[in-house]
Amino acid sequence: MIDPRYIEKIQTQAYIKDVIESYGISLQRRGRYFWCRCPFHGENTASFKVDDAKNTYHCFGCGASGSVIRFVMEYEHIEFVPAVRKLANTYGIEIKELEESESERNARL
Repeated sequence: MIDPRYIEKIQTQAYIKDVIESYGISLQRRGRYFWCRCPFHGENTASFKVDDAKNTYHCFGCGASGSVIRFVMEYEHIEFVPAVRKLANTYGIEIKELEESESERNARL
């Protein structure tokens, strides 16, 4: 299990706008938000909103929404821990894992 302090650090240092654009997705500023066509479903108009102040995204078409970690998970079809590791590696953040007790491990399984 990854120490929550490192997850928080990743979420504050990995700017969602930059992460989305790193996948070749072009965002356009309209007012205080950035917009594009949703990368998760086909559409003709931009319904995918990125709020860089809150570091979140939301699609008004399909309902996809979340944080920078959630975006990587959905876009790359990977689980939480690999998404955290990918962002940590990209931003040069060393992550530490917490030791899990046997009862915590059994409860998780």
